[in-house]
Amino acid sequence: MSNVKWISDALAASDQPGEDELTSAGLAPFKSVVNLRSPSEQGFVRDEQARVEAAGLRYLNLPVSPVEATEEILDRVVEQTNDLPQPVLFHCAAGARAGGLALAAWAEREKADRHRLEERAREAGVKPEQPHLKLLLERLARGK
Repeated sequence: MSNVKWISDALAASDQPGEDELTSAGLAPFKSVVNLRSPSEQGFVRDEQARVEAAGLRYLNLPVSPVEATEEILDRVVEQTNDLPQPVLFHCAAGARAGGLALAAWAEREKADRHRLEERAREAGVKPEQPHLKLLLERLARGK
């Protein structure tokens, strides 16, 4: 996978892995995969879960809209991914959702403030306009 953005040693984000990458060699060094795509999205790999699990990794499908961000979505993704074996690969179609939500998971684990989150997003190449990241930045600005 050439489009992997490392958020930390434990979390990364990418676009949709190719079917040939859904193998133990293609997914190395990850131990878990979080697919943020809905089965109704064009390009959704129907047998991704079977391929990932056959490679010996944990798999979680949490369908999240690329444009609709809510506090509930942020909390659900962070909560459901917190205990996955690491490193964890978050992915979506183009990588934007994955970047925003991987950063949300990182921020929760690190108890990061808005400044640290903005800095980490910049370092990882995730745009602050990404709806999930934008919502989290607004939440942190409110002191939550």
